Amino acid sequence: MGPEPIHMTSFSRAYLHAPEPIHMTSFSRAYLHAPEPIHMTSFSRAYLHAPEPIHMTSFSRAYLHAPEPIHMTSFSRAYLHVSMGPEPIHMTSFSRAYLHVSMGPEPIHMTSFSRAYLHVSMGPEPII
Repeated sequence: MGPEPIHMTSFSRAYLHAPEPIHMTSFSRAYLHAPEPIHMTSFSRAYLHAPEPIHMTSFSRAYLHAPEPIHMTSFSRAYLHVSMGPEPIHMTSFSRAYLHVSMGPEPIHMTSFSRAYLHVSMGPEPII
């Protein structure tokens, strides 16, 4: 959670495909340190259905502040079954670290989400 970036070697290939790294200062503010759950409507518009990479300003607005929570059924449909470039994010190690935190109908809260998601992404290998 320090000031260093998540480098675009492993993380961007599986997740963002953005040209520059996500720096941990703005990333943790907009993405991790919010108390409310991640919501689904503008999230799917700005995050999944946009052709360009998600930049940190619109990302925090559209990702954190939409009206209803992401339930694990629609989340796996909208997020994992959509191609993030050449191939989709497959349900192997990614589902273990990310989806199996909240398999129930409740939203993914920011505390358990940051533990399961970031502590996997900081390694040298991609989320497959």
